[in-house]
Amino acid sequence: MLVMTWIDLYWFIMPAFYPMGPHINWIDIVAPFGVGGLWLAFFIRQLKAMPRLPLNDPRETSRSRAAGMATANGLREKFSNG
Repeated sequence: MLVMTWIDLYWFIMPAFYPMGPHINWIDIVAPFGVGGLWLAFFIRQLKAMPRLPLNDPRETSRSRAAGMATANGLREKFSNG
């Protein structure tokens, strides 16, 4: 659907700049991938900087201990010692 949106925008905007016919430049194809790559890199950087599990949440800690699952603090202790 995103690709069709880009094609739709191209279809409406480009005739104003090139009335003799369609003109596809290399930047028309590379720019969306560049912006998407920058967004993905920023997203992954932010994802690595934050914990996946809530820290210091007593409800989550008691439930996960009762179920025998590792908590965020337990994982941190496990991997920081080894």
